[in-house]
Amino acid sequence: MKRHSIDWQGRDLFEDPAGGWVENGDARAVTDGLQALLNERDEKLARYAEFLAWCESAPVGSGVCCCGDDMESHGHYADHGAVDEWDHSLGNWAKELRG
Repeated sequence: MKRHSIDWQGRDLFEDPAGGWVENGDARAVTDGLQALLNERDEKLARYAEFLAWCESAPVGSGVCCCGDDMESHGHYADHGAVDEWDHSLGNWAKELRG
């Protein structure tokens, strides 16, 4: 919570994270505002986790190898096995997001 520079009628006012203003000492309003923000954050994180799980289980692929070749015609001449770019990127993103 950041302090606002207003001294209105001799009262220090603070910006409430949930919106509006609270007086110095009105801890309940500040606590409620912070709890509302934390609840909103937790709901968004849960939705992100659901989306990530869906992406990991979705039967999709790019059809393109990381080297740029088409997956179906990827030749054995390459010095690597065919790795779908979607699967590779998704694996990296998931690892990074899960920490």
